[in-house]
Amino acid sequence: MGWILLGLLLVVGLPLAMVFMGLALALWVTLAVAGLVWSIVTFVFHAPVLAILLALGAGIAIGRGAARRA
Repeated sequence: MGWILLGLLLVVGLPLAMVFMGLALALWVTLAVAGLVWSIVTFVFHAPVLAILLALGAGIAIGRGAARRA
């Protein structure tokens, strides 16, 4: 019985874990790019509101692009 449960855990759990890791990586990369855009625009133009809007736009664009590929 234990071997059956272990096999089910590997067959179901491993792909599920990979999906969650992929989502976490995609979220991390999106937030990293948005933070980079925000920091550069804030440093260069001294406009944090403009930087927030540009970072949100970049995050949405990256998210839509990733959703089309998936």
